Amino acid sequence: MTNIMRYIGWFSIVLAALSLGISIVPGALSIMAFFLSLLALMFSIIPIKSSGRYYFKTTAIIVAIGMLITNDYLRIYASLPQSTWVEKVSMYTLFLIICLIGLLSVKRYNKCNES
Repeated sequence: MTNIMRYIGWFSIVLAALSLGISIVPGALSIMAFFLSLLALMFSIIPIKSSGRYYFKTTAIIVAIGMLITNDYLRIYASLPQSTWVEKVSMYTLFLIICLIGLLSVKRYNKCNES
């Protein structure tokens, strides 16, 4: 079971890293890359119970870099002109909600492991 969780963790890291390359392409592909990276972030929550927080933390950092720096639609500086702040804030909020769920999982399973 632990091996499967490690594979899921590494899969989430690789998926988030691959979505960085797609996020540079302007247009709809950058939005699809963002949702693909959110999917990778959701996958990285699964192995927290058995493998710890390494996979979640690494995936969250990769997704945050992709979202704030490399994604053509969502980046903070020099994004595409057709992107509005309302759309950006809603997508940032999705990222923050998934991160909050992951952080709550980390907190809960760290308490269980300490007891």
